[in-house]
Amino acid sequence: FETADKLIRWLFSQPRGKHVVPWATLVVGWREAKPCAMALGAARSGDVSHLRPDARRPLLQPLAGEVADEVNLAVRQVIINLSAMPKHTKTKHRARARAWFEKEGQHLLGKIDCKIVIAEDGLRALIARSFACNPS
Repeated sequence: FETADKLIRWLFSQPRGKHVVPWATLVVGWREAKPCAMALGAARSGDVSHLRPDARRPLLQPLAGEVADEVNLAVRQVIINLSAMPKHTKTKHRARARAWFEKEGQHLLGKIDCKIVIAEDGLRALIARSFACNPS
């Protein structure tokens, strides 16, 4: 997705609920990580009040099936990709990303797996592993 808004529009059109099988891997840059995590948190909780207004955003899909403590979404994993950043800033941004995840992101994502990568090789390996876990 080109923007977090486009991800949100797609995400809100996807089924959500106890019996939804997560299948998608979301790769985001550091700049998009927080708005995307907020969207995932909104889709999990049903509370969209913290999202920026978007007249083109569809209504959140109702929960499919019975209500559960954890709401499954299409997204199974989030990869925060820092590999395109200048080499001298990667360590600083990785520390910021980890701190953000521990303080805020973990709550928003729930059981959605989150990885932070600083090298293209690491990104390729995670994506390959994601495809291996999701044969089509």
